[in-house]
Amino acid sequence: MRILYVNFINNVWGHKRLDINLIKYLSTFANVTVISPEGWYDDLPSDVNVVFYQPPEPNFIKGPRKTHYYSLKIMQFAMKIDRTEKFDYIIAATFNTAIFSLGRLLFKNLNRFYIVHHYNTDTLEKKKLNFLFSTYVNKVKHIVFEDFISNYLIKKYDLNDKDVLVVPHPLYKNNKTTSINKYICVGLSNSNDEDLINLLIDIEVKEGIIQKRRLPIVLRSKTRTFDNGYLKVIEGYIEKNEYDEYINNTSSVFLAFPKDFKYRMSGTLIDALSNGKIVIGTDIPLMRSYSRKYPKICYVIKNVNDIFEILKIINDINKEELEREFNKFENDHSKEKIISILENEFSK
Repeated sequence: MRILYVNFINNVWGHKRLDINLIKYLSTFANVTVISPEGWYDDLPSDVNVVFYQPPEPNFIKGPRKTHYYSLKIMQFAMKIDRTEKFDYIIAATFNTAIFSLGRLLFKNLNRFYIVHHYNTDTLEKKKLNFLFSTYVNKVKHIVFEDFISNYLIKKYDLNDKDVLVVPHPLYKNNKTTSINKYICVGLSNSNDEDLINLLIDIEVKEGIIQKRRLPIVLRSKTRTFDNGYLKVIEGYIEKNEYDEYINNTSSVFLAFPKDFKYRMSGTLIDALSNGKIVIGTDIPLMRSYSRKYPKICYVIKNVNDIFEILKIINDINKEELEREFNKFENDHSKEKIISILENEFSK
């Protein structure tokens, strides 16, 4: 069985770790070829065939058009390889919803395609993208990372449930061996709701609740910085080692996501639970789903004040109950389970 694995979007830094895991899992039972820029992956099995390709970036193309240009060029390159190699399956690890409606025409037997959904699904509320997606939604198969996303696609587009594969998101353990819980909560995702962060800062400036209760909390923002000794808001990019240190040294992780974060997965959620940290999140479909599956380690807030109530609760949770739920999460997202799901799907 021969599988081509390719990103049709350039510089997907946030998905690199996920890609590496999925490629490794697929290579346990299939012959995998990967298309990537040179030096992009540095930890793949030796039997994975890596084909290097980096489309040129002409100076006369800027903004979104440059992204579209890359996507179409990499699809053309993949098409040429496919015509020679005749792959059994092609996995589009990322794809541009609009450009894929054009680029798909380059390939024969489109039913070999599995397109992996990330933020794409949330953009389908836009009429233009929804229309373009509808031109191929029933011609390809889909990979999603949670049941609620699968259910949404099946219902909205009248898909056969066999055409949507639910693959648990791989675990990520940061290999830190000590934890001093320096913080009561950290919220470091790049998807944080800026309005919510601003609200928390404004409340703290006026009332000083976090400072009075001595709750060390660190949040990440794209636009604000703040530090009163207990609430700390940092701006911009965080290096991997620094990110891991924050996760390792906290009691809980806050997913301060906006309401339009609907039908996608969060790597921050996986990072937190993989490393034994309780998750508190805003009222979005992802958190509602996880709070039903793992009610002792995942909590949904309706408003800002709920955060403080939950922070009180988590300190009193029975340690054995926590351990059982973290073990359940690990089993649900284990390497063995994911390989079993993938092998069952691609060995048909």
